[in-house]
Amino acid sequence: MEDDDDSEFYEPLPEWVLEVAEDLDSCIAQRHFEEAYGLLEKAKTYLKDAQSTPLLMEIQTKVNERGCSLVNVLTKELELSAEAKSLQGGGLRSARRAVKLLIQLNRSAQACHLYLRLCSAVLKARLERIKEEGTIVAYVKQISAIAFSNIVEIAREFLKTFPKSTNCTSGNLASRSANQFHNRIMN
Repeated sequence: MEDDDDSEFYEPLPEWVLEVAEDLDSCIAQRHFEEAYGLLEKAKTYLKDAQSTPLLMEIQTKVNERGCSLVNVLTKELELSAEAKSLQGGGLRSARRAVKLLIQLNRSAQACHLYLRLCSAVLKARLERIKEEGTIVAYVKQISAIAFSNIVEIAREFLKTFPKSTNCTSGNLASRSANQFHNRIMN
């Protein structure tokens, strides 16, 4: 801190503002990402409207750093999900939480890219589980049925996850095309 004489000209800060960086660290470490996001937004709103002081500028820097940290943790979570060998336990549905938060943090293009990478990994993992048994025709039918039904599932999940995102227009178009293709083949 600088001169204590300057502090008498400013309103005392609320306790939560003084502790916001540590609280954000705690929320992120405990994987309470929604709570971290809410606190981050609350702090940004408060700091935007507050009179600028050296202490507030320092807090603002820490809040911005914690915001970047939250983005990095969410990004890493999606990257690790895409690289996981098993991809069981919900795969796409479990990724919705991280994707939603990245979108709220104005990282929708990054969220879309990571989500599509995860979709590719899920589809690849499901197709790799198919065993080559019987005739080639039976194998092709089995792999086609699994591929197309999974593509439709991925497309539906994509539309739920990115209902209004303009940064994912090509993904929306691709998922709608996959749905139309699946409906024509299955009927």
